[in-house]
Amino acid sequence: INESRYCVTYAKLCAELAAANKAAKPEFSFKRMLLNRCQKEFENKKQPPVIPSDITDPEQRVELEEHSQKIRVANKGNIKFIGELFKIKLLTETIMHQCLCTLLVNPTDEQLEHFCLLMTTVGQYLDHEKGRELMSTY
Repeated sequence: INESRYCVTYAKLCAELAAANKAAKPEFSFKRMLLNRCQKEFENKKQPPVIPSDITDPEQRVELEEHSQKIRVANKGNIKFIGELFKIKLLTETIMHQCLCTLLVNPTDEQLEHFCLLMTTVGQYLDHEKGRELMSTY
């Protein structure tokens, strides 16, 4: 998702589509396809290209930096969207904890940033008596 400011709207739209599509077979439901796509995007995030320091062409450097920035923005948008799907109950608390734990396994700066973004988005919904033990591990 390239426009993270619309994540809440996109998530609400997905909830409406999922509710309208309940009659479909479970394996072909909108919700199942959405969750599969979110999982795929989360597990296979595009990595921004490393910009070699020996690039002398300013246009090429700018182009690589812009491409790298677009990938970062899309990855952050996807993380926020996943959090918004959880807030409207299309994703479970277990899935959120799995996402958070995954982001902390051999974390890079980008993964830590994604962890913080996801925790900012969903943390208040995970911080309750039943989930306190899991939350304290982060």
